Amino acid sequence: MDGEIRVLHVDDNEAFRDIATEFLEREFPPLTVTHADTADAGLAQLEAESFDCVVSDYDMPERNGIEFLETVTDRFEQMPFILFTGQGSEEIASEAISAGVTDYVQKTGSPEQFSILANRIRNAVETMRAQRTAQQAQEQLKLLSEGFPDIAFYIDEEGRYVDFIAGEESPLLHSEAETMQKRRMHDLLPDAVADRFMRTVNAVLETGEMQTVEYELSVQTGTEWFEARVAPLETETDPEMVLWVARKITEQKEREKALETLHDVSTTIQAAETVEEACEQTVEAAEDVLSFEMCNIAIRNGDWLVPCALSDGAPENGTQRMSIDQGLAGKTYQTGESYIVDEITDEDETDPVTDTYRSGLSVPVGEYGVFQAAHTDVNAFSEQDRALTELLISHTEQAIERIQHERDLTKQKDRLDDFASLISHDLRNPLNVAGLRLDLARQEVENPHLADVEQALSRMEQLIDDLLVLARQGEAVGQRQPVQIDQIVTDCWQNVETADGELNCELSGNIRADESRLASVLENLFRNALEHGGDDVTISVGLLPDGLYVADDGPGIPSEDRKHVFESGYSTTDEGTGFGLAIVKEVVEGHGWEITVTESAHGGARFEIVGVDSLKPADQDV
Repeated sequence: MDGEIRVLHVDDNEAFRDIATEFLEREFPPLTVTHADTADAGLAQLEAESFDCVVSDYDMPERNGIEFLETVTDRFEQMPFILFTGQGSEEIASEAISAGVTDYVQKTGSPEQFSILANRIRNAVETMRAQRTAQQAQEQLKLLSEGFPDIAFYIDEEGRYVDFIAGEESPLLHSEAETMQKRRMHDLLPDAVADRFMRTVNAVLETGEMQTVEYELSVQTGTEWFEARVAPLETETDPEMVLWVARKITEQKEREKALETLHDVSTTIQAAETVEEACEQTVEAAEDVLSFEMCNIAIRNGDWLVPCALSDGAPENGTQRMSIDQGLAGKTYQTGESYIVDEITDEDETDPVTDTYRSGLSVPVGEYGVFQAAHTDVNAFSEQDRALTELLISHTEQAIERIQHERDLTKQKDRLDDFASLISHDLRNPLNVAGLRLDLARQEVENPHLADVEQALSRMEQLIDDLLVLARQGEAVGQRQPVQIDQIVTDCWQNVETADGELNCELSGNIRADESRLASVLENLFRNALEHGGDDVTISVGLLPDGLYVADDGPGIPSEDRKHVFESGYSTTDEGTGFGLAIVKEVVEGHGWEITVTESAHGGARFEIVGVDSLKPADQDV
């Protein structure tokens, strides 16, 4: 056994103590001996210094060796105690054993007695140190565990596997336990792996702090990922060691890799131009990333779930059209929940297309359809499979929703284009003819009714212009770019016939918007204020916590009319067309903002646009 052993020898016979010390320290160098002549003096020494073993005589003043033993046992747990006495009766030996003495050596008056005593001391200390090490290891193991270990062992400062405390029979060992024992990591592992392990061991021993390391290693079950917690093991022996506690995290790593890949795949799915393309890309991802050999997506068409995409590994008859309430696919669609079927039987509700399917996974594609995967083995799908599939299908659902929304927008745009064409050609052309006829009539006759006709035709032209603008505002808001808000407010004011009106702009900064559409909002709000507030109206444009407002000091809008002001064709004056504020609402909502109307501080109308950011008061720097 390596290392110094400090012995406290308690004996009231000074001459014998000196002889014992000379023999023990000269013949057995690891031993160093300190004296005490009484039990009380020995206790004081134990309190003041650290010792590995106590050797005590039996017959001493104040208290005897057994009484001394009992006190030491109470105060110093696991301290080896050897009774070294000339009192050799069986009664004393029995009493000592009952009191918990570590060993019992009788004084014989010959040098051999010190050799026996030295061996007993070394054995006792070695046993004590081993017990302490084991106890420390168990405490550390418990501390490190928290779901660990799959494997746990000691590694010394030389990189040797010293001992195993868990997982000795584990298939996760990279070699048989008996072949690893006492061997260096560099003899058993690839150099790159062993070098990394040794860097971790050295760092832990140098800093005295636990480290966590992840690594991939070929073991008896194949290539696995591990997470290890490596902590210094404070032992009373050389060499220094660490406790290496590891658990397998292969499934976690595979999930992380799958999540990363699915994130990349989602970009492709989201860019699909048709529902069929999105479904085909989803099935390909399920095959490549999730390793589903047999899977498909069915999309609802009327009262049917119609196959849209089928994996290459599925049999030709692997899918078919089903009613929206048929089998597991119908249940999945109706409930909007995912299901794992560990074993398909004739009695269950799965209704498989082919009897070769033994287990299955079914996930809804929102309100659009169902994704299903099947396998010829039972228990082929896990909760992780379900979670990853739901993540994949969420991207498919978003893609289909976008595609259908774009289809709806296209149809709407087509209708608006037809409407705009009707306005700009079929209505404007007859109006132009009427205007020309009016000019000819005025050349031939003078009639006061012709002025009313001119006014009516002008009114119709204004209505056509506003209807055309409204139809075109229904198109999607274009690309948004930073727009300097105070500049566009000023420009819009100049584009409107303002007469004696006054503008106060109380904000600055940039706003992300479609500049031309935003201009139409401001111009319509300015015209509305001038139309209802008079030529000398004062208009203020100011800041809100998340947007802006346009307010005036005109007569305002009655509270009962405010809910109607954004409706197409609604106007409170005979001159208004009723389309200006409808255009405003279309553009505002096209930007993702919201608009409301209330009363201004001066009793006029106040339009508040919220959901906007990046604005500042005019007196602050942009």
